[in-house]
Amino acid sequence: MSIATRKLDWGHYGFIAPALLSLLFWYYVPVVQSFAMAFFDWDGLSVGNFLGLDNFVEIFTDPVFWTALVNMVLVLAFSLTVPIFVPFLAAEGIQHLKSAKAREFFRTAMVLPVVVPAVVWILLWRNMYDPTNGLINRFVRAVFDPSFSQGWLSDPHTALGAILFIGFPFVSSTALLIFSAGLEEIPTDIYDAAQLEGLGFWERMRHIDLPFCIPHFRLILVSSFSAIIANYTAVLLLTQGRPLNSTLVPGYYLYRAGADQRFGLAAAVGLSLIVLILVLTVLLQKLLRSEVEHEAKR
Repeated sequence: MSIATRKLDWGHYGFIAPALLSLLFWYYVPVVQSFAMAFFDWDGLSVGNFLGLDNFVEIFTDPVFWTALVNMVLVLAFSLTVPIFVPFLAAEGIQHLKSAKAREFFRTAMVLPVVVPAVVWILLWRNMYDPTNGLINRFVRAVFDPSFSQGWLSDPHTALGAILFIGFPFVSSTALLIFSAGLEEIPTDIYDAAQLEGLGFWERMRHIDLPFCIPHFRLILVSSFSAIIANYTAVLLLTQGRPLNSTLVPGYYLYRAGADQRFGLAAAVGLSLIVLILVLTVLLQKLLRSEVEHEAKR
């Protein structure tokens, strides 16, 4: 390697140095610091006494935290099935439309909602869930029972389900685009052969589309996994974990510990969640690993 090339490489490092230093200072240092603070009594200003594992013992002996974990399992069971398979079915329907213009129209129409901020979408559903003037209760009263009144977010039997239903119709724009790209990579010769064999829609999807889209399912599942565990935006805006902790999730448990200025405890919760996410992600990768995977080649 020549001296000129070495100087050029150092020049490149000089260009990215501000970004690296900013990332180090604003991201990695606070993360490492929060890991260390998980073992201290920390109020956010001054470091208190060294507690060892006391914060972790408090977390895992708290019945409220275990309630949050159970709710997280329910959220994961729903969020890793319905909101992933529905975009796949939507991509299937769009991909096999005969008109290219129709495909582009429906794909664009289903992706457009991504421009609406999540907070706006959540607040819109809060108004729809209103027990007095909400659209859902008004619809039920108009069509079925004039005296119907349901507090969707205040009833412990319906609150968590109401939060999960906010994603309706569950067509994630990102997942739709990923599946659409995967389906477009499948050679048309395979579809021609399937048509000659007389395969219908469901057989074609089962024997052709699903095997070719296994890597795309794995990508979406793994990338969504940590975000689902850490997310608590809807809980914060709608219920704050109520009623009776029926909507409490670990992310909001962490937030509530921080709001009480128990940042050492909050850091311990965060560290526990990171370890949980890493372990479950590795297990998920192994479960989704297939001995035979089809690759679309043109």
